[in-house]
Amino acid sequence: MKTIIIGIHGKAYSGKDTLAEALRPLLLEQFPDARIEELRFAEPLYDMLRTRMPEAGSHLSKVEKELPRPELGGLSQRQALLAMGQGFHNVNPMTMPRIWAYDMRDMINTYTEDKVTSHLFVLVPDVRRDDEAQTLLGTENA
Repeated sequence: MKTIIIGIHGKAYSGKDTLAEALRPLLLEQFPDARIEELRFAEPLYDMLRTRMPEAGSHLSKVEKELPRPELGGLSQRQALLAMGQGFHNVNPMTMPRIWAYDMRDMINTYTEDKVTSHLFVLVPDVRRDDEAQTLLGTENA
């Protein structure tokens, strides 16, 4: 099985998710037996946020992501995610990309024994920072 990671870079609300959704049918048309997964750099932060806001996730609309939330001390989901991510970044810029990389390895390992799937495509529709791009390219600095 061949693993292909597709990172999509852009500003907030620039159409990264829309592009990822448009890629799915195109990839399946070319590789009908492929497996397509999504792994966002923000997913570990969403996991943390869900301890206070169980419905948190990238699936929420732009308006919902920006609403002040009492369970988040008045911050919006987006503000809380940015604050958590920046906090980790201030301590060590590579912490969150490394956590994400472990999740990526775990995902890939679940498919290594799959003899039916020819390709695993991993869509990463939230590449925004240099450290994230470095992690995708395998060029992170320790």
